[in-house]
Amino acid sequence: MMDGLAECVKKWNGAHGGVSNFNQSQMLAAYSALARHGIALASNQLHYSLLNRTVEKDGTLARCKN
Repeated sequence: MMDGLAECVKKWNGAHGGVSNFNQSQMLAAYSALARHGIALASNQLHYSLLNRTVEKDGTLARCKN
């Protein structure tokens, strides 16, 4: 899937890719796959609110900061 995203980013002269609702391991795999194409993983859009702060507790937020 990331190879397809990389192809689209390159075709439209982009520099970054993004994902949605990826957990830590999926996000790391996407990051690695895009990096092989010279593309940065810029975002992982997750459900986050005052009522749902799971990403703070499961390590996803910390991984994003890295």
